[in-house]
Amino acid sequence: PPHKVNCCSLTPPCAQALIDAGIARVVIGALDPDPRVLGRGITMLQAAGIEVVQHALPEAATLNRGFFRRVQQGLPYVSLKLATSADHFMARNDGGGQWLTGLPAREHGHHLRSTHDAMLTGIGTVLADDPELTARAPARPNPYLVRVVADRHLRLPLSSKLVRSARMQPTWVITSADAVEQNASHATELREAGVTFLVVEDSALPPAAMLKALADAGITRLMIEAGPVLSAAFLEANLAQTLHWYRAPFMLGKAGASGIPGLDSTLATVGGARLAETRSLGDDTYERYELN
Repeated sequence: PPHKVNCCSLTPPCAQALIDAGIARVVIGALDPDPRVLGRGITMLQAAGIEVVQHALPEAATLNRGFFRRVQQGLPYVSLKLATSADHFMARNDGGGQWLTGLPAREHGHHLRSTHDAMLTGIGTVLADDPELTARAPARPNPYLVRVVADRHLRLPLSSKLVRSARMQPTWVITSADAVEQNASHATELREAGVTFLVVEDSALPPAAMLKALADAGITRLMIEAGPVLSAAFLEANLAQTLHWYRAPFMLGKAGASGIPGLDSTLATVGGARLAETRSLGDDTYERYELN
């Protein structure tokens, strides 16, 4: 697991590197909230005669909010990605093709993936679409991006792309102890294929329990790309901090499938939700909401 460490804890202090380099003045954009190191770097710098200016920068807080959230709340920063038709359907049932959005929107989504520690999806999405959940060109490759499947009944197929590539790209399953016990043979086969297990006590896999397990495993920035049930569960529990919403320019109507009913009204009830960015990506519209 990609556990995160600090410059004054497990790795050599970056403060000492600044001292050795002869730096005269250091401006700190945000303090490290980890109690193991809080203030130690400042003390080292000042003891060496370096001027230290503590200047709170919103940009620094945003850049590090995944790490800050894990240290302060024991949870990762969560972004949720949706790609829908104009009437909120996530798929179509008329055989009209796999993608709702165009290439520019999909490429933008890959760039987002590359900035996260992990991707979370549900077993239903895996069984229906057999996704790879990797960051692909033109995005910057991220070989450490962890693919995570929420799988209550341990149905993840050995033949899936995720399992077949588990030794090349980290692949985790979140499930319960009961599911592992009831499917012991399959669990062994998945482990032998390179899959890592995160086991939670509640067999219903509530969103908060999954987030805690991921944070305990070192995940600081999580992107959810899932179907309507799992996506709505995180929104309704107010556990997503950012929503990335890609809207195709057409209505599906009766040809639509996998919709999220009442998505606009759900956003309206999320504490502090605000539209922070909107842009056109080809024929599609991208909207970024900061939820809390």
